[in-house]
Amino acid sequence: HVAGRRKKGTSSRRASEGGGGGNNYTTADASTKNHHHHSTANDLLAALKQDRNQLQQRNATLRGKYEKVVDNITFLKNLNESLEANKEPMRKQIGDARREIDETRDMVRRCIPPLEEKVKHLILQIEADGES
Repeated sequence: HVAGRRKKGTSSRRASEGGGGGNNYTTADASTKNHHHHSTANDLLAALKQDRNQLQQRNATLRGKYEKVVDNITFLKNLNESLEANKEPMRKQIGDARREIDETRDMVRRCIPPLEEKVKHLILQIEADGES
């Protein structure tokens, strides 16, 4: 139920009940009308209390979801700051590692052929020494 909305069958009867002149109500009629008006008010009050409880529960649920979103935002902001702070040092480390790989590759290219020649020469020398 929404506050301010009337339940079915509870339309205003003031126009037909009051307004001076020609009331033909008996005491029993007035008592019945007052009892009906009282129970309608109680029904409306109960419906409003139920609506309030539902809204309070919904509010608590949404508040919990909001807190989780705020926590996630804080976590992601901190993570982003950390990543941004590490970006340049990591780029430098990557560059240094690439240079080291290139230097090692060049050294291997330069050193392996002369070493192969030495090994070849030593093998020939050992074979020659073995024959004599």
